[in-house]
Amino acid sequence: MQLPAANLDPRAALGLTSRYLAYVIHTSGSTGTPKGVMAEHLRLINLGLARNRAFGVCSNVRVVQFGSFGF
Repeated sequence: MQLPAANLDPRAALGLTSRYLAYVIHTSGSTGTPKGVMAEHLRLINLGLARNRAFGVCSNVRVVQFGSFGF
């Protein structure tokens, strides 16, 4: 039995893209007024790619992450 390609990737079946939100950072800032910053999945991908280029990360390199990936 052959399955449709959409079954192989659940994101495709749901219509999800890299433009969907990955997280929202909420803060009151120095003004005391609540505000938030919305970050899409695409931004996390770009961050990872930039770090790979900056530090020469490739398939045989291991990286220990000390800081929060989302912060």
